[in-house]
Amino acid sequence: MVQHNGKCFNLSHCYRVIKDEEKFKAQYAALKARGGKGAVEDVGEGEMARPRGKANSKKEDKRDAATNALIVSVDGMMNKKDSREEERRRFKAEQMDAFMEIQRRRLDLDAEKQAKMFELEAQKQAKMLEIEAANAKTKAKEVALASMMTGMEIMKVDLNALSPRKRPWFEKIQADMLKFDDE
Repeated sequence: MVQHNGKCFNLSHCYRVIKDEEKFKAQYAALKARGGKGAVEDVGEGEMARPRGKANSKKEDKRDAATNALIVSVDGMMNKKDSREEERRRFKAEQMDAFMEIQRRRLDLDAEKQAKMFELEAQKQAKMLEIEAANAKTKAKEVALASMMTGMEIMKVDLNALSPRKRPWFEKIQADMLKFDDE
């Protein structure tokens, strides 16, 4: 409602028509600046502002209590959510640490296994080399023995019984064998 000279203007349909007249512009601007119908009216000096009514007071108290309860419940929910998220993060971190520990152990075991395999392979190669060396020695002994046996056979040959064609060859071989033994 708009007031003119302290009196209410009850005919709003008329007011809409005449509100733009100079007479009402100042009051309309003041009303808009205060915030509309619900704004507290200016009180003169020495006059007391009208107290809140009992019903309005109860409604506002209930509204404030509901708002406070809502704020408390939202805070509680946010705290629970934060604690759940923190618990989830901590659990995830523990799981990740456990996984990383398992992976580290697995890598360590793989490295040990690899080292053992290399060591066993090296031992196997060493054994093979020893066997080959023993075989080579045995073969050399066999060759030497065969050579010696052949040499013995050559040395046992009676040169008088040989043909004149074979005789110089046997003499040369026997001389070489004697020379080799001297060295």
